[in-house]
Amino acid sequence: MGDEKYKTLDKKVNATNSRVADLERKVLADNLKDYAYKAITGAVGREYANRLAAWEVHLNSLVGYATTALKRHQDLIDQAKEDKRRDDEMAMFVLSMMGGAALSFVSGIIQYRLGPKFLGNRSSETVIRQVPNPKYVPPTPLPPAPVILPKAARTISPVIPPGKLAPPRTPTLPDAARTISPATPLPKPRTEPQFLDIKREVFDPDYSKVLGKVFGDMGSKMVAGVGTLLPAARPSDAKLHTAIGTVASSTSLKMFEINLRNVWVEANARGATGLQNYANTISNDVNWGDNLLAGNIPGVTPYAGKDPTSRVAEAHYYGEIRKMIDKQREQWAKEWFYYGNDPALISENFAVNALETEMWALWIRSEEFRYTMKQSYMLNYGGKPSFDKVVGNSGLKIDRFAKRLLDLGVIEGNEFLEQWRRNSSQQAVSGVQPTEITNIYGDVDTPEEVQSINEWAGNHSPKILGGRVGSMPRTIQALNHTDIRA
Repeated sequence: MGDEKYKTLDKKVNATNSRVADLERKVLADNLKDYAYKAITGAVGREYANRLAAWEVHLNSLVGYATTALKRHQDLIDQAKEDKRRDDEMAMFVLSMMGGAALSFVSGIIQYRLGPKFLGNRSSETVIRQVPNPKYVPPTPLPPAPVILPKAARTISPVIPPGKLAPPRTPTLPDAARTISPATPLPKPRTEPQFLDIKREVFDPDYSKVLGKVFGDMGSKMVAGVGTLLPAARPSDAKLHTAIGTVASSTSLKMFEINLRNVWVEANARGATGLQNYANTISNDVNWGDNLLAGNIPGVTPYAGKDPTSRVAEAHYYGEIRKMIDKQREQWAKEWFYYGNDPALISENFAVNALETEMWALWIRSEEFRYTMKQSYMLNYGGKPSFDKVVGNSGLKIDRFAKRLLDLGVIEGNEFLEQWRRNSSQQAVSGVQPTEITNIYGDVDTPEEVQSINEWAGNHSPKILGGRVGSMPRTIQALNHTDIRA
């Protein structure tokens, strides 16, 4: 009788313990779901917003540098007020070419819209400039043609005397019966082109190739384990598309800066919505926590301790969730430019000078400077011709602008000046540009000197700011517990 009573009591205790264990497991599963949800919407969401903020500051600085460069340009040529809009558009065009990947989401549209104004017929071409290739090696000259000797000088094979047998000949198969082994073709040596093409960006009307790579493709799948079989709703891109289109149609640098701010607002909203939608796939999956504990999620190491619902087990699974999300963040960093890169530190003086230099290249190109010869009676007596002035389409003389190119470093100065300003410490302060014109001495007063400036303007390649120079891949630091519980 007593044994039966104890057996019944044991069953009740075991049942109670089982219900408690199930309850504890359920609580842990829900905690793990909540932890993953907060990690994505909180820690990763704040990180995404901070990445956009860093690039917002960077691009605002570039706009500020362009504004300073434009003011210097305008102060020198004293342009009339009606030319102000053209100058602002020129500054935006220069930014689109020199902003690199940081402005790639809008630069193609700007170049498509303003290219004809500043590049003329060449704006419709894919290649807008060509620059010498430093790796180019001239081809090896061909060997001289072989000399054909006259018959008298040729070596004649000896004639076999009568009565002697000719040496036996090796039998040969007819051509149809021969096995011909194809000769192994020699690999063609790689040759570098003499000139490198500078291509304008292709206009991308639906942003399909650029927007997702820069801001983040919120329609892509998450890595195995973080997401679930439930699809994440893709946030609308409509407002961000509209904001980008407004930037591209800006008619002044001030409007460009204001419209750019709206892009950051919409990009942040879109990013936050996308991350929220991803987190919802976990929150709405009632089995996600149970699958994690059961070892049904790829890449998760199950807890090896005795009590699967202990505090130690909970901490273990929190760590596994952070590892999964870190893996997702590393994948995003490879695919999304703003998320995976930091803006490079750029010298303000160098950036302003680089932008101003490019503005002068565009402006001089449009001026088509030419020289006029002074009429002198000395020409009738064998004297050398002298030149009255060198003017452009606007009627302005070239000397004042050539002096500015000398100050910027484009035109080579005398030996003392170059030694001083090319000093590493001085160059960092002054922002002097690379030397590109080396045959101008004093005033621009010869056809060769005018030609050098015009050719420089037509072939000048923007320095720094472009391509990878404006960014650095960042290290993805592992999330920690305080990041998520903050």
